[in-house]
Amino acid sequence: MAETAAKGEGRRAERRTCVKFAWFRRIDETTDEPSGAEEGIARSCDISETGVGLIVPAALPAGARVFVEIVTTAGYLNFIGRVMHCRERDEGCFRVGIHMEIVPPTNRATLMKVLTS
Repeated sequence: MAETAAKGEGRRAERRTCVKFAWFRRIDETTDEPSGAEEGIARSCDISETGVGLIVPAALPAGARVFVEIVTTAGYLNFIGRVMHCRERDEGCFRVGIHMEIVPPTNRATLMKVLTS
């Protein structure tokens, strides 16, 4: 059973611990400046009705838009979100907070199952 993560500053909804495989791809327009990861494999660390925390291998800039797919026991959860923050954790790992902007109707039921399991 997932445990409830502490509600942090700026969070709009209570988060639940969720350690699952994830894939992300940056979908906003990129610039010529190095900006970190454009796509990669990640793992989710917490999730709520409005956002998700991911552990990623390279930094993502705040404000970047990303497409995310998380493999859960309830099925695949896909959404488009915006990076709210990116903080370095351990060697080569970053914790990224992503606000979900678009969750397709077919994925909303999966999100609710993840939050209630």
